[in-house]
Amino acid sequence: MLAKAAGMKPSAIREVICGVLLVLPDPNNWSEHPNIWDEVVWLMDDASGDKVHSIVEALYAELAAPRRRYSQTAPEFARRLNDFLAENGIGWKLIDGHIAEKATASMAFRSGRTTSETTGRAKKGPTEAPRYQVALSFAGEQRDYVEEVARHLQSRSIAVFYDGFEEVGLWGRSGVEAFHAAFAEQSAYVVMFISEAYVSKAWPSHERRSALSRMIEEEDQYILPVRFDDTRVPGLPADTLYLSAHDYTTAQLATMIAQKLGVQPFAGKASEVPPPRMTSPTGEVVFDYSSFDGRYVIGSGVLEFETKWTKASDTSIHVYNDPTSIHGVALARRCASISQVQDASSLDYTSRTRTPSLGQIVVLRNTGGFYAALQVLGIKDDSRLDDRDEIRFRYAIQSDGSADFAEFVDL
Repeated sequence: MLAKAAGMKPSAIREVICGVLLVLPDPNNWSEHPNIWDEVVWLMDDASGDKVHSIVEALYAELAAPRRRYSQTAPEFARRLNDFLAENGIGWKLIDGHIAEKATASMAFRSGRTTSETTGRAKKGPTEAPRYQVALSFAGEQRDYVEEVARHLQSRSIAVFYDGFEEVGLWGRSGVEAFHAAFAEQSAYVVMFISEAYVSKAWPSHERRSALSRMIEEEDQYILPVRFDDTRVPGLPADTLYLSAHDYTTAQLATMIAQKLGVQPFAGKASEVPPPRMTSPTGEVVFDYSSFDGRYVIGSGVLEFETKWTKASDTSIHVYNDPTSIHGVALARRCASISQVQDASSLDYTSRTRTPSLGQIVVLRNTGGFYAALQVLGIKDDSRLDDRDEIRFRYAIQSDGSADFAEFVDL
């Protein structure tokens, strides 16, 4: 870790280590992170105490070599190394590029930590507060379950890494580097959703290796396993205790994660829970608008629209532009069906709320500039002899960015 902080790439560190150990680099490892860096960690873990001494001296020599771009960092490398050794009670010191007062016991300097034979493993990881309180690692087969967990965590204002929340931020980046950073460097915990698909598929395996590379540097728990089946996870100790996804609802699991993070179950408001949703681009919705603060989400990603409704009567209902995903709300007054809305951009979006009646069309414009058209099909009002508050509407989301819904003739 100190050599990397001094400016050496993992491939350069590996070259030095392999030269000392007289082994060949793994030709299958080509990317700096996580592949080559993971190889560096394992090489150091397997090295004997004497070999570790030689590796440290060789790394210093590489850093101090003239004409190297990082040659000025060699003194800082030596200072930080000696501070580390002193703090952990290790009986040797780097002086003028050579180890002095070598300890007789095998010393596991491996990737910047000591062993239990000295003063215990020195906890490593991010030197700054982690960007995410928890990261969720899973296979696509479990996405529906994990997304619900993620939304429950988000509703508690927990900083969670879930790829569905990061689509724009990840766009155009190296997936290998971005996911390694999330699961090995930027999170306080990783919740690993284990299944046969999780172990066998490429991207979850990459996330797993990244999390495991961090786990070996941690003194406390880092990986929190949640199992969908009994598939063995390479690298995860067999005695690691886990939770079964079949025993907990997504809300219950999110609460347990929050408790692990030290977030009280009732720290937020009871109304701050994820609203129900339908992610398809068209559909028909029935829900009780007196629940979830009147919120219901249609669509997903850049095509997401969070609707908000309140009581007006049994023949009309209020709808708002309050949700953060909504830019404006309008009525298509002269349209009897969604397909008759042929220029949604010309409608009036200047009011915070609109009050459509039965059969009328509401048009929402989200902050991404996309349009959704909703037709009110039914309204119930429990203050007017109905047994509950309820709205029923059909909707269509125009995914091509246009304001013309003429193609939705069946709606």
